[in-house]
Amino acid sequence: MRKTLFVALLALAACKGVETPTEANPEEVITTVELTIDGTVYTWSDPEQDGSPEVDPIELPGAGSWSIGVAFLNEQSNPVEDITGEVEAESDEHQVFFGTPSPLGYTYGDTDANGLPVGLTGTLEASGAGSVDLRVMLRHLPAEGGVPVKVDGLADTFADGGTLPGEADADVTFPVTVL
Repeated sequence: MRKTLFVALLALAACKGVETPTEANPEEVITTVELTIDGTVYTWSDPEQDGSPEVDPIELPGAGSWSIGVAFLNEQSNPVEDITGEVEAESDEHQVFFGTPSPLGYTYGDTDANGLPVGLTGTLEASGAGSVDLRVMLRHLPAEGGVPVKVDGLADTFADGGTLPGEADADVTFPVTVL
């Protein structure tokens, strides 16, 4: 009995300094995506994360091009946490993808240290009238086994409906009408 108790105490003492490993990059909570198009803010928001988002419809005044910026927020945090800075700081592991069916198009306006697109800023184009859904997806693309998975051509893979590496941090849709 004493020997068993001694072994148990020894095991507890040995484990005392062991820390539980933590995730290197815990997933952020993103409840809100804001698109700023030529100074006008359009919001997709689901602060309760119950699958019932409030979405501002986007109306564009006809064929043309507009500057666009994207922001990612956690409205469950008090004060509201702006995740956009973290995405920018880790731009080599993130990319924003835009599903832009005709008549829409998107051109990236920013790149990471490797010259690859990020998508926090860019240009939205419309070639004519129509009503479509604009899909905006923030993807976390950390290296796997030391090999980068964020590579050139991922936006084309997304546009073609292909499978992307990494995980989606946000995946939202805005209704767009081009007059």
